[in-house]
Amino acid sequence: MSGLSSENNWLSLSEYSAEYGLSVSTLRRRIKGNQIRYKLVNGKYFLPRHDSNPYTKASAPVPTSEAKDPVVGGSDNSFHTAKSLLDELKKAYMQSLQSKEEQILQLKQQITDLKTLVMYLEREVEKSGSSNSPN
Repeated sequence: MSGLSSENNWLSLSEYSAEYGLSVSTLRRRIKGNQIRYKLVNGKYFLPRHDSNPYTKASAPVPTSEAKDPVVGGSDNSFHTAKSLLDELKKAYMQSLQSKEEQILQLKQQITDLKTLVMYLEREVEKSGSSNSPN
């Protein structure tokens, strides 16, 4: 344990995590978002140990059930909106894909027709060339 954590009731992130059951990454996110009081000493973060002091209770960790409830109501509508947009995009993509497949089939048919025409014209050239040659 560091001197800071034992002398001033400040806990390192790992100590705080173990004592209050929050992950270190959650604590780092809260520090980055200034949602929790902290000290930075020699490149290490320290968080206050909670007691009955009202100033430290303001930065107390929020239980997961309370933290998720407001988000669920707001994101439910967002989820349905995103899902409907995704469905529209899929439908448009499938229509575009089907159109391209039809176009490919038409082009393949044109290629076949043109090959047939080339063969016919080559035979005609051979016939006209053989009838014009003096033998």
